[in-house]
Amino acid sequence: MVSQAWAADWEHIVARDLAPHLVPVGDHRRVQRPTGLTELPDGAHAALCRSVGRVDPGGLLVVPAAVWPWRGWRRRSLYTPLTVAGIGERGVGLWVQALPVPGTRVRIPFSDITAVEDHAGKSWRAVAMTGPPGRLQVRFYDEWWSEADSWIRLLRLRAAPVAETVPATLGGGCRPLRGPSVGSVLLDVCEGIACVSWRSRARGAACVLALTSRELIIVLSRAGHSILRREIRRTLYLPRQSLHGAEGRGKTVCVRTAGTQVDIRLWSRKAAADVSRWLAKVLTEQDRNDIGSRPGQQGSFG
Repeated sequence: MVSQAWAADWEHIVARDLAPHLVPVGDHRRVQRPTGLTELPDGAHAALCRSVGRVDPGGLLVVPAAVWPWRGWRRRSLYTPLTVAGIGERGVGLWVQALPVPGTRVRIPFSDITAVEDHAGKSWRAVAMTGPPGRLQVRFYDEWWSEADSWIRLLRLRAAPVAETVPATLGGGCRPLRGPSVGSVLLDVCEGIACVSWRSRARGAACVLALTSRELIIVLSRAGHSILRREIRRTLYLPRQSLHGAEGRGKTVCVRTAGTQVDIRLWSRKAAADVSRWLAKVLTEQDRNDIGSRPGQQGSFG
């Protein structure tokens, strides 16, 4: 797991002494879900509606401009301009107040969303939506991200609208005995779930995989002071209708989802092989249940 997500096309790495001129010291504007359209920058709502269909205030997330410490560099910072993320009738889009012309930079239809990634550290959090049209990424800093959770939940519901069965042979309804809990990230705490987990005591790391009626959830963490205080570092939500297959390559598990590939790097070849085998079983059961209902999708990979 890397320490931070990479820079997007609309972000810039700048000299640290330039940072106060871009975002004034003491500017404490927070991430917000606006109560009305008057709280948005001029042109943002109209541009998003043209890209993703009608966007209600509940589907909007305003992220103010910020300057970030960048990968431990002392004299460099990452500048992110003001952005507005919008969930519309047809998909999700990101409007950016950046030069040369502010406007919608990325648009991904709901049917093309192959993964929603929530990647967090001590003082930062990056949420990214991936699909064939591109990668839509939003950053939060310090305590700013509390407003993002309900917005991410709405996005996941739109990206995985179809509920499917959880194969009984996978232990539907069970919960992991070790590793980080997935209870806090489920769309419905009462839904059926098949869950497995792996741990490395030597590396202080853990991996939990949960198959729900809508998603495959992958939680990667590294050790805190105790299991209960384990800090979640990377959470991936993969809509089940997008899953094509998975295979292990060394210490990495490669999951294919609707034309893209999600790489899950683990601590050992054995852990990667075990995860790959479980995913192959998931996909095999899913294909048996849905045979003929989803033409064009491949079977399992092991």
